[in-house]
Amino acid sequence: MVAEARPDERGRGGVADQRPRHVARTASNKAGERRLASVRLAIESVFSNLKGQMRLERHLAKTPAGLAVRIAQRLLALTLGILLNTLAGRPARALAAYDGR
Repeated sequence: MVAEARPDERGRGGVADQRPRHVARTASNKAGERRLASVRLAIESVFSNLKGQMRLERHLAKTPAGLAVRIAQRLLALTLGILLNTLAGRPARALAAYDGR
């Protein structure tokens, strides 16, 4: 990524722009974009799962440390459930609905 110095809106000197320069689309660029798109899809899927199924939007934590503990607890519970299902020969994600109470 190359930063360009451009004048800001008020004309008071240059600011560093962190946008990459426009690059013509080629076959190798398209392959890279596909890889990035698949990574982005996986990340968005994890965030959606954490926010929806695990109800992390309504975590009720008072401090950042408390939030980290609640996230860790829920991830540990999900991992343990998947492990127990796998060991028991059931589908890994066949978990009971969690209503957050």
